[in-house]
Amino acid sequence: PENRHHLRAYYQELLQLCRKEKAIREGRFYDLQPFHRSWQHYHDQVLSYLRFTGEECLLFMINFSVESHQSCTIIIPEHLLVSWGLDGEFQLKGIFGTTDRPIYAGQLQLSLPPLASFILRVK
Repeated sequence: PENRHHLRAYYQELLQLCRKEKAIREGRFYDLQPFHRSWQHYHDQVLSYLRFTGEECLLFMINFSVESHQSCTIIIPEHLLVSWGLDGEFQLKGIFGTTDRPIYAGQLQLSLPPLASFILRVK
C-alpha cells in the first residue's frame, strides 16, 4: 500500500507540472539523443531531451535502468545556448526529481538513480 501511495504522489506531482509548465504543454521538442550517441560518457539507458518556448526551456532526463545508477554528462548544444542568450556556465533550477545543478561549459554531470526522472529549468 505504501508503494501505491508513493506512486500516486509521484504522478500527481508530474501531472501538476504538466498543467503548470507551458514548455511541456506547447513547447517545441529537441531530442538530445543523436547529439549524445557519440559521447563516451553517455548511456543508452538514459533519455534526454529539451522542451522549449520563446520564454522558457526545460531539460528532461530519464534513467530506464531498473537496477543501476547511470552517471552521465548531458551536453546542451552550443547553437541552442547562443540562441537563448546563455553562455556555457549557469545554474539549472531543479523542478522535478532533483535540486538545482550547475552547468559548466554547456555540460551537466550527474548520476541518475534507477528509474529516476529529472526535470530542470534551463531558462
